[in-house]
Amino acid sequence: EMTSSLVGSEMCIRDSSKCAYIDISAVGNLADGSLFARNKRDGDSYIPLGSKSEKRLKDIFIAKKIPSAKRNSIPLVCNKRGRILWGVGLPPCDDFKLSNSAVAIELTYAPFER
Repeated sequence: EMTSSLVGSEMCIRDSSKCAYIDISAVGNLADGSLFARNKRDGDSYIPLGSKSEKRLKDIFIAKKIPSAKRNSIPLVCNKRGRILWGVGLPPCDDFKLSNSAVAIELTYAPFER
């Protein structure tokens, strides 16, 4: 699915399954390794964009019909407190959604070329 987003004064068009914008407050100081990627863990949960409550990652994968064999290979971007900010193909965390006054950081997934 292709979407367009207004970030600052620039219109950005991205594949929304491989790109997310979050409030920079979720990250803190990028110089200290505040972001990291990992695979899913048993019991993972977060509040997907537009939701009012926390959802189990397993339930989100099932709802999106992501095969169980592929679930372990989906990278999850977390902050240094271990909170899931975004996963490739998933909505970003609602706690860090952009507001009118937010400064954004773009998270983009690009697989390694071998």
